[in-house]
Amino acid sequence: MSRFVAGVRKEGVSLDALSSADSREPDERRFEVRVGSAMLAEALVATGRRAGWRPVVQRRSGEVLVTDRFAPRDVSGPAGDVVLVCDLTPVAARRALDGVAGLWVSAVACADVPDDLVAALEGITAGRVSLPVRVVELAALLPSLTERQWAALDAVVAGRPNAEIARMLSVSSATVKRELCELYAALDASTRTELAARAVTLGVGVTRNG
Repeated sequence: MSRFVAGVRKEGVSLDALSSADSREPDERRFEVRVGSAMLAEALVATGRRAGWRPVVQRRSGEVLVTDRFAPRDVSGPAGDVVLVCDLTPVAARRALDGVAGLWVSAVACADVPDDLVAALEGITAGRVSLPVRVVELAALLPSLTERQWAALDAVVAGRPNAEIARMLSVSSATVKRELCELYAALDASTRTELAARAVTLGVGVTRNG
């Protein structure tokens, strides 16, 4: 069974409908790696080289960026495809899927499997999205919370008291207590410490990609 979701072009054109003009020539197969871990960067560069791609220090327009930064504002530089290197937490997985849906991420690779980059680069060459099944499965584990509840949960992980959370969210202390009660139920936690621990397991406040 494939470890990747069958991809289509971001524009919605099926792979079979692609013309040869969509494929990159060998001399265009260049990529820049921009990740926080030096060890991971070395592994990704080596993997890309084995796949026939040339690493560059600074990409030019049309060349691929391999990064672990989630926000489009963090992906500076010329236009081109983006491979997002994703931590294995539900929060990170959901943000990766949001990036694909938002059309600024062209492919996703799992941070613990540098070889995922091969499928990602092959997908970009063929004009389709490459998405590991594990990322989809992890994203499905994320509870359905409101934006305010996510903000409150992040504050709990950061160790902020209710009064400070209320000021941050511009709500009353009673509202914070109500939101926390709903979070206890959603994450099956009985204490604040347990709630924070479960949130960290999901990837709240701990992903380098946030």
